Amino acid sequence: MTINITTMDPAIYNDDSYRSELLRKMRTCETIVYRAIFAPKNFTGGQTILVAATSSGLLHIYQLDRIMKPTYWDRVGRGEVTAFPGPNLSFQAHPTQIYSLLFVGDVTNPLLISGGDQDFRVWKWKDILAAMENPLFAERLKPVHIDQLKRKTLGFRKALLPAFEINEIAVSKMTGHLFLAGGDSLAHEWDITTQQFSRQFQGSEDGTLGIWDVRQDRKVEFLQAQPATPTDESLLPSLWQTCSWSSTA
Repeated sequence: MTINITTMDPAIYNDDSYRSELLRKMRTCETIVYRAIFAPKNFTGGQTILVAATSSGLLHIYQLDRIMKPTYWDRVGRGEVTAFPGPNLSFQAHPTQIYSLLFVGDVTNPLLISGGDQDFRVWKWKDILAAMENPLFAERLKPVHIDQLKRKTLGFRKALLPAFEINEIAVSKMTGHLFLAGGDSLAHEWDITTQQFSRQFQGSEDGTLGIWDVRQDRKVEFLQAQPATPTDESLLPSLWQTCSWSSTA
């Protein structure tokens, strides 16, 4: 990736402006979508809406009903509209990468949870829908809660390690609690009502699949990947490519 930065005049150099311009040019060169999910239809009034989380910390919101109709693609064939329509709304949800997304709550209070490189954030979905209708609202979009996984210390001086990323989010249908899979190989249980962490479940990064019964706070099973059989060429040596933790709720 090549980024051309024009010659700067030291007399008028501004560090914030330089960083903003560099970030803008990097985003135009390459953006990775780490997660994309559909909003539940009962949260959208029946509309088909896709939410995409990116490597630049932007959330892109797409209203897809229009482009899913054959008449739209007839117009594309006539050159009247583009075959690559952009998002209906984009906003800076995190300063860096967003790895995970999940819808929780109910029709009266729908929420979107986004897990990033440093923290996770809770958004009111109704605020995002309002911003899709009125761009002025997009400038005022703010999460209703921001939190981090518990940070660890290292050594006798208790040096504080960086915050861990949130790779995946699940929700218990029984309690409504969130389970956040972190870069520390732990699944952190978080009570969305009290906004407090309650328990942790040990995971790993060795391909092991952990199954936990969260009702009894105990391990049910740890499954190990089996080597591929020589006769089956379709199987790779690493059979399981999945999260290293799981919860039964």
